[in-house]
Amino acid sequence: MLRRRALVLVLPLLCSMAAFGQQGAVTVLDPSEVKRTQVPLDHLYRLFLESQIAIDKSAADLQRHRRMREAVSRFDYRQKALHFSDGQMSAVRQAAHQVHKERDDLWTKAMPTMLQDREWRRLNGPAAGHAPGHDQVDAWQKEYEANLHQTVARLNSRLGPMAAARLQAYIQRGESHSAPTDRPLIRLQPPISGVQR
Repeated sequence: MLRRRALVLVLPLLCSMAAFGQQGAVTVLDPSEVKRTQVPLDHLYRLFLESQIAIDKSAADLQRHRRMREAVSRFDYRQKALHFSDGQMSAVRQAAHQVHKERDDLWTKAMPTMLQDREWRRLNGPAAGHAPGHDQVDAWQKEYEANLHQTVARLNSRLGPMAAARLQAYIQRGESHSAPTDRPLIRLQPPISGVQR
């Protein structure tokens, strides 16, 4: 059944390639060959905390435009979903601001070195190995990740065991799956306009 479905999907592609005079090999992976893994919990916490900053900014914009009902709804929706007190939600917001500040600090430190390394790589080519600043940027990134773990641990401590478990369950319910990777927690790609990623 699976092979028949794959054939149905590949056959039109092969016919269209032949019709345009193109030759090429098409590889169809069996779904069992594609490995999936859960997104690490620390990544999910980082994404949750970063999204809290965005939600709060959006609510503040609504407030500035005198759309009070929508602003209050946006400010409160996670707090209500988590059944958190004002103090517990304040702890979440403080952790979010801490993670946001540490990420910005990382970018500020790493960007000049990354730009120098990019220029070095342009001049020397990829075969020359790691650029001179690679180890330093890697160390800064690991420091950021360690700080993130500490921030999450402090947040969970401030929330208490039941609220921390509720938060973790809430974060994991939104969990997605991705292909396995040993990429770092934050990928350092410069936010420069016009640069292809």
